[in-house]
Formats: sequence, structure tokens, C-alpha cells
Amino acid sequence: MNSVALTDAQIDSCRPALDQAWAAGRAGPRAIAIVAYADLITQPWQLGWSALLHRMPFILIGYGTPSKAGVWRGAASYNAPKVAAWFGLRRVVQLVRAAERLGLGKAAPRYLFMADGFDTLVVNPPDHFWRTAAAQRHAHHGAESPHGWGLLSGECNCWPRCLKDAYFNASLIGTRPFGQCVQRSPNCFLNAGLAMGTVQGWDTLLSTLIPRLSPQKDEQLLLHEMWLEGALPGWEIDSQSEVLLSTLDCVGPNRLGALPKWSRCTTRPFSPLDHISPARDGGTAFVAESGAVQRPLVAHLQGSPTRTKAERFARFNHTLGSRVATWATAIKQPLLLIDSLADGPCKATTFGALASGEHDPGRARPHPLRR
Repeated sequence: MNSVALTDAQIDSCRPALDQAWAAGRAGPRAIAIVAYADLITQPWQLGWSALLHRMPFILIGYGTPSKAGVWRGAASYNAPKVAAWFGLRRVVQLVRAAERLGLGKAAPRYLFMADGFDTLVVNPPDHFWRTAAAQRHAHHGAESPHGWGLLSGECNCWPRCLKDAYFNASLIGTRPFGQCVQRSPNCFLNAGLAMGTVQGWDTLLSTLIPRLSPQKDEQLLLHEMWLEGALPGWEIDSQSEVLLSTLDCVGPNRLGALPKWSRCTTRPFSPLDHISPARDGGTAFVAESGAVQRPLVAHLQGSPTRTKAERFARFNHTLGSRVATWATAIKQPLLLIDSLADGPCKATTFGALASGEHDPGRARPHPLRR
């Protein structure tokens, strides 16, 4: 994993790649870029395909890097690629911050959406974000904040350690309004697999998180601790799933099998996947427990004790199948590689080139975006 910030010389050398990758995307002050870490791409790659169909700028970190093999064991082998993703995100933030100096101010994304690479997908057009209450809160209260603004995904499980009492205690002393939240929604615990923020918001989060990161400690547990400490000013938990939808079923307290020191608890049973339905425009509607109908931008389909991966993704077949785009056109969508093994700090490419194996270190692979 590359934990070192980019040098000024590296940033300057990235200008042609940024120009190529961002100029063809949805540029301007409303641009939302997807950022994900993936050392390899497996088939089918739902996040890549869904982002491609919605023409969202995409930044892929760490492609081809051997983040797990032969380096870590046990829980650390699970944590190491997640740590690498956060270090990579810091370098992405550096590049966006340098956009003005590089003459790319109007093309650079204004919002960065960090998503797990293999169990997430875009489920609604990005323009729906601007109609949410979260976007309005940012416009009225967060735009001028020195800390920036961001959303962490809210879910009904608290793991890898049950911290429900700590959440309630923080609510009682006024650090976080957890007691009020659980009266309206079960999704009041944070999840690290989905988050969206402004560049300044990410600066705030990363400046606290990066010094604490280690493959020996789970990054979601670190974020729980930071949240409870009040160390993430400007950030919210998306408890109403306005933008970020976590779909893991909440079935009560239980152990997470392969890692016996981990545990999970909930405030009450809840099955988010039972509350989704196709929308008329081909997207996805989610009915929150409060009765509000939401149009989240991205869904997180975490591993479930009650549903297989195929069953979880099948609930969103309407989203992937509803967009009209030929393969020949779609694969020309630009993609920005950061810290890939074959191409160094930054490289502009296309989804088609990635799918054909052009950027794989020494091996050709099948088209992971084909459906």
C-alpha cells in the first residue's frame, strides 16, 4: 500500500491524465465522482457497470497491486486493502485540490463518493442527489463550514463490535443525537463501506483517520470511535438512506463467524431489501421506516447471513437492465487509475481498456463489465 502523499512533481505529471479523465465526464460544480479500491476486477463488476451507465466520473485505486497475498494473515488480511483505499483516497483529494493550479478547476469533481469495490452499485441517476434533504442541508448549513461536509452510510447493525451502549451514552451527553435518531430509524450506526463528501470534508476526516490506520485494526471500528469522540465535524450519518443505502439485514446479536473477536448488534430487527422497489424511471425507490420514499444514489449489498450475493444483487436487476447503452459506446467512458501496479501514480484510460486486460500486470482477463 502507498501511504505517502503525492509530491508536487507527481501532481504536475498527472495533469494530462486528469484532463483526459475528467473533461469527458459530468464536469462542473455538481460533478460527483465514484472512488473505489480494487486490486483485481471480477465478473460481473456491478459498481463499474452501473457507474458507467450513469456516466459518472470514476476513479479506481490500487488496480493490480497485491494487497493481500502473502503479506497479512487473519483479520489484517481483511483490513489491509481497506487501509490502502483510504491512503489512495488521500492522494485523490490531493489531485482534486490541485485542479485549480493545473487549470482543471471547472472539470474536477466537487464531491467524492467512496464505495467498496465489489458489493456496491449505483441505483439511481446522480441528479437525484440534488433533490434530497441532505443536499439542502449542505447548501444551507455546510457550504461555508471550515470542516467541509460529508455523509457516512447509516445501517441498522453495529459492528465489528457492538457499541450500542456507547452510542446511547454519547447521545445522553450531547455528543451525538443517537437517542433521537433511533426513534425515527433503525439505521443510526455508521458503515465505512459508503461515504460521500466535499473535498474539504474528506480533508477533515482523513486528517484524523490516516494517523490511526493500521492493518491490525478495523477501519470501521476506528470510524465508530472517531464518531463517538465527536472527531468528525461536518459529517452526518445518513440514517434515512437519502443518498447511501445499506442493505444488510438486522437479525439481532450474533458473532461474525471467521473472526471470533467481532460481534454485531442492532436496535431492532429490520430488512432493508424488503423495502425497495423499482421506480418508474428505471431507478430504485426505498421506503424508510418513517414512511419517507427515498431515491438513494448508491446501495451497499454487504454479506448477509440470510441472503446469498446473487439474491441480493438480483433485487437490483431492474437498475442495471433499464439503461439503454450499447457496449461499443459504453466502454469508451473514461476512467482514472490511481496507484495501479502497471501505470504508476495516475493514468487515464477507459472502461473498455480495463475490461480487456490492457492495464493488468502481465495477464489478459475477460471483460468484467459484460453482463
